Parts: sequence; structure tokens; C-alpha cells
Amino acid sequence: MRLLVPDLCLSSERLKYKITDINDVDALHETINTPEMAARISFLTYPCPVDKVLAWVERAQAGIEQGTEWLFSVFLDGAYIGSINLHDAGGGVSEIGYWLHRDYQGQGYGHEMLSFILDYAFSQLKFKTVFATTALNNYASQKILRKAGFTETGQVFVETGDGSRASMRFELST
Repeated sequence: MRLLVPDLCLSSERLKYKITDINDVDALHETINTPEMAARISFLTYPCPVDKVLAWVERAQAGIEQGTEWLFSVFLDGAYIGSINLHDAGGGVSEIGYWLHRDYQGQGYGHEMLSFILDYAFSQLKFKTVFATTALNNYASQKILRKAGFTETGQVFVETGDGSRASMRFELST
């Protein structure tokens, strides 16, 4: 298990972002391991075992070292509130995903996270296109994506680990 990742810390207006590491696994697991989150996140199933989250963080750590994945833990006044992830899909395209702990939803943090990391993806990482998928009924996330300038491109099927789920795809290009 790798514990060291590049020391990358960023800040937006209200939030701080750091590369997710082993110390964030429990908070990340607590945030996503709910039936409500599984219903909203295209690839997630419930229950989500902590060892699955740990393996995901370890893959993300390898990805940051290879320059293919950036999984950020997001903090407000020192408290973990969610995560946002960029994954290099090749050809100048990145997938983005994000989630917020239920206590921080509906307060503008999702839009702030997305807008800030999109700027990082385009200006620093030089991606040309970023796409996201949402569960078909995840209207809150779809609203955030549209507000950030994403365009709905249609329905796709996303692997969940035990099958696939119909999802809505959105894209934004520079």
C-alpha cells in the first residue's frame, strides 16, 4: 500500500482541496456508503464496503503518480465535506465526478468544487473536454453541471461492478 502522494493542495473561495490519501478513507466511506448516494452516483452500489473505498484510493494514488487521476478530498474549515475526481480518459478528455456529504448539500459547495476543479483541468492539466455522468434521477447534480456550462449529450450505461446503470452524460469543451 502506498501512503505517499504528491503534496498538492489547492484553495477556492471557501474550500480547500488536497489529494486524497489513506487518512481520508473513513470520511469518504461515510459520505458515499448510503442508499441515497448509491441512487445518485452512476457507478456506486450500496452497501459499499470500506475495502472497496480503500482500493479505490490506492488506485487513485497510483494514478496521481502516473498523471492519469486526481482524486481530491475537499474541506471546509478543516472538516471533510466531499470529494471530486478527474480521470484521464485519453485524447485530451477527462471524466469528472464529485459528491458531497449530505450535511453540505444544497449550499453551493458542489458548484464551487466543480467550477474550481474544471478551471484546474483546463488551465493546468490542459484537458480539452471534460465529461460527467449522473444517475438519471440526480437532478441536483444535473443542475450543477448545466450551471457550470455542461451540455447534456444523452443516455449512456455505466458499469457498477455488478452490472450497469442507465445514466445521463454531460460534456464541456474549451
